[in-house]
Amino acid sequence: MNENPTAAEEQYELGRSYYHGKGGVPQDTGKAVFWFTKAAEQGHLGAQYNLGVSYANGLGVSKNMGEAVRWYAKAAEQGHTAAQYNLGLCYDNGWGVSQNEKEAIHWFIKAAEQGDSDAQYNVGVCYGNGLNGLSKNIEEAVRWFAKAAEQGHPQAKQNLGVCCCNLGVYYMNAQENQKAFDWFTKAAEQGNAMAQYNLGLCYSDGSLGVKKDLEKAVHWLEKAEKQGDQKAKQNLGISCHNLGLHYKNGLEDVKQDFEKAVHYFIKAAELGVVNSMYHLARCYARGEGVEENEEETMRWYEKAAELGDADSMYMLGIRYNGLFNTSTPKDPKKAKEWFEKAAKQGHEEAKKTLATFAKEGVPQEDPEKAIYWYAKFYKSRRARHRKRL
Repeated sequence: MNENPTAAEEQYELGRSYYHGKGGVPQDTGKAVFWFTKAAEQGHLGAQYNLGVSYANGLGVSKNMGEAVRWYAKAAEQGHTAAQYNLGLCYDNGWGVSQNEKEAIHWFIKAAEQGDSDAQYNVGVCYGNGLNGLSKNIEEAVRWFAKAAEQGHPQAKQNLGVCCCNLGVYYMNAQENQKAFDWFTKAAEQGNAMAQYNLGLCYSDGSLGVKKDLEKAVHWLEKAEKQGDQKAKQNLGISCHNLGLHYKNGLEDVKQDFEKAVHYFIKAAELGVVNSMYHLARCYARGEGVEENEEETMRWYEKAAELGDADSMYMLGIRYNGLFNTSTPKDPKKAKEWFEKAAKQGHEEAKKTLATFAKEGVPQEDPEKAIYWYAKFYKSRRARHRKRL
């Protein structure tokens, strides 16, 4: 290796060798700075940048941000991307130079246009918030965040999602449905929970001109729910339940599929949807989409009944009364208790059953109660008929 080169490129390479301790020379940042300076004074682009880094970090020379700015500027003027970004940082923070937001954004944009992801992110931040002399422009912010995100910049990806979601809300309020949907989709694909939730709602109820699609609704609501969105959790349960009903009954364009119905009823039941607990119990009782299982039948009826579902209370009464010949032990006392709970919530068949019990002496004859429950049953029945008229 020529240890006394005169050509700028050779001086630069010798400086790199000393900086990294490669090429048969020991690591020596002082000598690296010496040769970087030689090359930089001859206008070598890489040497000027490395000299700026050395002064900025005190590597082989006393830390001097003024000198760092001087050498960054020389390299930046020649188009060195990293030097342009670092010069932008110096102007933005007032490191070694008077703080100047316009100069900062000038150099950030220069670096961003050459593909520097950190610069692209900073330009996105400035457009997103109207900083450094730029007018606030969310679509421009999205453009720069997208460029940085494509290179794997994590903060850009997060901010991209937020900006896209905000644009979705803006266009939704402006009743520009297609634009709103498009921006929500972009945000959702970037992992933005609010956008995923909004997209789920669109598919759930067919809003923003979107064709109703409960499976897509569940897909996006699940993604939002996994990020802790409580509203998504609630709506996910409802969408799963509705999708279960569609598969169970073959509604709209959905082909009847009991196994899929059970799948979605389970999801909804686990999310606390009481009506799904009831339907899941019926599936286990009838062997629809799942093997018959009396234990699971009773478990889900009891869960729904404990949460106030009158139909489940009534079905527990039926099973404890032994009317279905199941493996559940007959227990007239429990049957009567569940019928009474259902009747108190207005369940018509439960009222009628209790009246019959009291009349026929189950568990013991009680004429007054028979009259009471028959009166309840027929009163509500008359009211129902009046409504129909």
